[in-house]
Amino acid sequence: MYKNNIYVVLKHFRYYSIIMNSQELKRYLTKQGCSFIPGKGGHLIVKRGSKKSVLPMHGARKELGTGLVQKILKDLDLK
Repeated sequence: MYKNNIYVVLKHFRYYSIIMNSQELKRYLTKQGCSFIPGKGGHLIVKRGSKKSVLPMHGARKELGTGLVQKILKDLDLK
C-alpha cells in the first residue's frame, strides 16, 4: 500500500485503510493542485481553491492515521 499503490488506494479510500507518511500525502496533494503555506511548528496549511486543511509534518518515518488522512481529503473535497 505504499508508493506504487498509493494512488489506487486513495481512489477507494472508504474501503481501505490508508497507510502513508506526510511526505507521500504531500506529493499526492501536489498532483491534485494543492498549494502549501508554512504553519506553526511542524505543520503546513494546505489550500485547494477556497478549501484548506492542516497537514502535520512530523518526520518521514511517522505514519499518518487513516482517520487523519480521510479528514484532510474530505476538507479539501478530494473524497
